[in-house]
Amino acid sequence: MLITAFLVSSCITNSDNEILEHDPHYTSAGFFDLHICNWPGQPLIFLAVFSTLDYEKIESVTVFRPDNSKVGAFNLESFKVKKLKNNRNKQIYLARFATNSNEQDGWYKAVIQLTGGETIIAKDYINIKKMPAAKNITPASSLDIIQIPTALSWQEIPEAGYYKVTIRDMWEGGKVIHSSPLLPHNEYSLPKGLIKSGGWYTWVVHARDVNEDLLLGDFNHGSLTSSLVFLTVD
Repeated sequence: MLITAFLVSSCITNSDNEILEHDPHYTSAGFFDLHICNWPGQPLIFLAVFSTLDYEKIESVTVFRPDNSKVGAFNLESFKVKKLKNNRNKQIYLARFATNSNEQDGWYKAVIQLTGGETIIAKDYINIKKMPAAKNITPASSLDIIQIPTALSWQEIPEAGYYKVTIRDMWEGGKVIHSSPLLPHNEYSLPKGLIKSGGWYTWVVHARDVNEDLLLGDFNHGSLTSSLVFLTVD
């Protein structure tokens, strides 16, 4: 975290340093984060996240660039619900926004409008970068039947600090059967018994630069592989 903050410190003004005295992603209205995502088959996109416990008070959440041009607004009718230990519900909103060819590094902001008329601003510092997707993946995508793998591996991505593997069972309608923790290395030993004989699975590798960074949020930029298919011996 400290290394990442140092690398971008030359881009930050004195007023920005005042903001960094606390985490600017968190506000009294909720949490905001913005990512630059290299997803298969499409140009770079912004993936925005907003989560809140006070969802009944939120009227709108709109994202703006450093030059105050509008990136887009969250659809507050579409959300996921996370039940917390204290039995309160947190609503999580995701939004995908197109990028343009001249996006700039800097502070992007979410303008959160409350039903009572109050406006709250959350911020996220963005470095516009494209992270390559993982390559030389084992097992590779193939319809050839293979022995049950004990591990998944891929070529290291120099910019990536972390990876996450997600596996789906296609005999179960594409249901997610396993998600790894964040991995610091380019290999993952599979839990015993997870992959069955006669199975039909897909898996993907999500790479990201940092994790829970004070300046950049959960992460700044990341990539996702296409779904990789493998079948196991019956």
